[in-house]
Amino acid sequence: MHEYLDDDGYPTDHALDRIEHWPYTADPRGWFEFIRSIWNFGDWGWKEKTEPSDWKENSQVLRYYALYF
Repeated sequence: MHEYLDDDGYPTDHALDRIEHWPYTADPRGWFEFIRSIWNFGDWGWKEKTEPSDWKENSQVLRYYALYF
C-alpha cells in the first residue's frame, strides 16, 4: 500500500500536509507528480497537455487539468 494513502485509498493527513508545504514554486512538476501519485483513479480525471504559452510567443507550457464529469 502507498504510504500516503489510508486503507480506503484516500490521502492521509501526512500526504495533505506534504502537499500544503511542498516548495511548489521551486519544484512545480514534482508537486504535481506527487499529487498524481496519490490521486484516486489517476488515469481518469487527470490530464496533462503541452500547449502554446498564452504569454510567451513561440513557447510551450505543460498544463495540468483535473477533469470533473
